[in-house]
Amino acid sequence: MTTDAHERFSVLYERLADPVYWFCRRRLGTDAGLAEDVVSDVFTVIWRRIDGVPEPPDDRVFVFAVAYRQLRNQQRSLWRRSRLQSRLDVEARRSVADPATVQAAAEWVRRAVAKLPTGEREALLLVVVEGFGQEEAGRLLGCSSNAIALRLHRARSRLRVELVDDTTSHPSDEGCEYTSQGGR
Repeated sequence: MTTDAHERFSVLYERLADPVYWFCRRRLGTDAGLAEDVVSDVFTVIWRRIDGVPEPPDDRVFVFAVAYRQLRNQQRSLWRRSRLQSRLDVEARRSVADPATVQAAAEWVRRAVAKLPTGEREALLLVVVEGFGQEEAGRLLGCSSNAIALRLHRARSRLRVELVDDTTSHPSDEGCEYTSQGGR
């Protein structure tokens, strides 16, 4: 990056960082840390694309458009996390009332996922936890959607063996029998 680009970025940051922060803060509510994270992401994008940023006064609209997209991404991520946490909470209440057993079961699943080969683990986490489609996950990991589908199939097969068929390593629940459907 040239000295001119550095100077241009510095001027943009000095002029627009505070307005972008308050723009994000108003949309995210009282979470100042989250707004700061989004502003950081916005200016990281601007830094990478400084040569594509229009000249003033159009640069302000460009920066706020980036901020808007970053906010939407952040909000989707928060919504996915919230949705996943709700599903986990419902499942935990439905299956097991003892918090220690829930924590032990969660650790059991984390260990099983950690044992997966990296490509399979990343595909599984992107699609199942983060909510990306197979095509999006493929673009993120630099492979085709077919490769993601194959990785997901393999990951699920390995997890089935680890979590369903091998009940000996599961945290003990006295009197509970695990079936091939994952129920008790």
